[in-house]
Amino acid sequence: MNNPLKTIALPIGLSIDVIPCDALCISQELHQFRFPKSKKNRIRKKWFKNKKNLKLVKVEKSFCVGNKLYVTERMFEEIKTNPRLFS
Repeated sequence: MNNPLKTIALPIGLSIDVIPCDALCISQELHQFRFPKSKKNRIRKKWFKNKKNLKLVKVEKSFCVGNKLYVTERMFEEIKTNPRLFS
């Protein structure tokens, strides 16, 4: 496996290694997509407990360990095409 490591220099003089890794950065979370008409907290809690009102959503997160930034493949391609996102 080749090492797709990219070093990016930040304006403050530091450099960060950007590592694309989907296995670490993509997770799934439960999000409520159906809500009751009532705005009361008691009713909303009951609706949240019902699994028919929830769905799994893919969440992309990046995190930094030392001087290495772990991102998803999609984020890595965005950084390569538009490096101004980092500055």
